[in-house]
Amino acid sequence: MKQIKILSLLAIIALFISCNKDSNSEASLVGTWLPVSSTSENCSDSTDDQDITYTDGCYSEPILGFSICESITFNSDNTYESTSTISFLGQQSSETENGTYTVSDGTLTICDENGDCSSGDFTISGSTLTFYYVDSDTGCENTTVFKK
Repeated sequence: MKQIKILSLLAIIALFISCNKDSNSEASLVGTWLPVSSTSENCSDSTDDQDITYTDGCYSEPILGFSICESITFNSDNTYESTSTISFLGQQSSETENGTYTVSDGTLTICDENGDCSSGDFTISGSTLTFYYVDSDTGCENTTVFKK
């Protein structure tokens, strides 16, 4: 009887641990993500500081007459596809970028087709992905929040 209690306790502990695993894994990253907000602060040139809010993955600037819609899809084979559609004065153009990504200890590294890579800290909570990195060229501390 004592062994059954110990085994039951171990099973409960194992279940608790598995339910509280770090969700910052490649598996939880897989899928299509739309930006919700993007912030750049503490830039070496303060005019680069910005705070952008997206609606359904799109940012509009009515005064200047343009909008940008973006998404990124992380695939289970460690590849990604990022798309941007820009509308300006009635004209529309789209751009697609493909590359690879890796995940290690809460760090997401994204490398484009040319081998240019960006690394930063990321967290996933439910359907929200938060990615933080420092741009070595501008000194900007960038935080982008995505929704799945």
